[in-house]
Amino acid sequence: MRKLLALLFRSDGRRGYNLLEVLIGMTILAIALASAFAMSVANARLVENNQNLSAAVSLAESKLEELRNTTFDAIVDGSDSYKLNAKGEFDGTGIFNRAWTVASGAPGFANGDLKTVVVVVSWAQWGNTRSYSLTGVIGR
Repeated sequence: MRKLLALLFRSDGRRGYNLLEVLIGMTILAIALASAFAMSVANARLVENNQNLSAAVSLAESKLEELRNTTFDAIVDGSDSYKLNAKGEFDGTGIFNRAWTVASGAPGFANGDLKTVVVVVSWAQWGNTRSYSLTGVIGR
């Protein structure tokens, strides 16, 4: 027991670190490393979320633009039946689903020369379904 106490609390004037000082230093280092790891994981999740949201915005905008360049009478409800990747390409590995609904007229206008289009892009992320919705009005 005396040897253990001598290791923990050195009082003979020798230079160096005793066991207690090393254990305290290792504990502080472990806490700092665990905090840094937790922050890096949270940062990675945030980056992934922002990338997916950016891709969803791009997919919604491209579909709305595609519908704007379609003849007025051909603008109808629909969806992409395959999974889309972030570039808007159809492939079996994509995470994005895109659907659009078309209604005659526009909010506040009872005009047959206008159509309101709502494009919804959804994707699964960390066990939850996320979605982005974009609304536009297209005239004849």
